[in-house]
Amino acid sequence: MRYSEWLDCIPDRVQEHHLLAVFEAGHLPGLDQIIADILEEGDPLTTTGAPRGWFLVCDNGWDIVTERQLKQFTGMISHRLVALLVRWQRQNVHRLSNDSFAMTFSENINKAIGGHHSQRKIQEHIRRAICRTVR
Repeated sequence: MRYSEWLDCIPDRVQEHHLLAVFEAGHLPGLDQIIADILEEGDPLTTTGAPRGWFLVCDNGWDIVTERQLKQFTGMISHRLVALLVRWQRQNVHRLSNDSFAMTFSENINKAIGGHHSQRKIQEHIRRAICRTVR
């Protein structure tokens, strides 16, 4: 399967328990867990033959991941986390009258969207996480 086709499978691999992991650990550590969980043997990614700290993708042959491809991957995960977050918000909005939960609610939203991190930092973190996971 080509990388561009494989990207379409990513949203289905990110599940509610991944959102809960982001709530528990924070955005970047949660992304580490997501990457470790969703990457599978046979995915069109490898670090073999890639410069240190980078990985190759197979689209039209094996090439170093481009910034655009990395943004696409990051976007797929982010969009899925936001969709899961919206569902979680709807399920829990009735609990906002509890001051303690209201604070947790706000913190969880910030964790899920990576509010303390730039997109560049998130992309770099994901690139490194993929390199650690894929061999």
